[in-house]
Amino acid sequence: MQREATQIACLACGATRVVPGLGTHETGECPRCHYLGWTYSDELDGTMRRMIMNGEFATHATDPTTRVRRPG
Repeated sequence: MQREATQIACLACGATRVVPGLGTHETGECPRCHYLGWTYSDELDGTMRRMIMNGEFATHATDPTTRVRRPG
């Protein structure tokens, strides 16, 4: 079974890349900043893009007292 390529974006620097699958060994770390957090590129809204560009999301996401929830 062949996997479909998926475009993801780094939550720390916003770099996008295409990966062959969504497993940890396939997504790995960001080649630009080495952060491990990512999201689907097409799910980034203006607020999240601003947080990434300001460096707020990576700091916010690594805080163990913070829970990021998906709408819906």
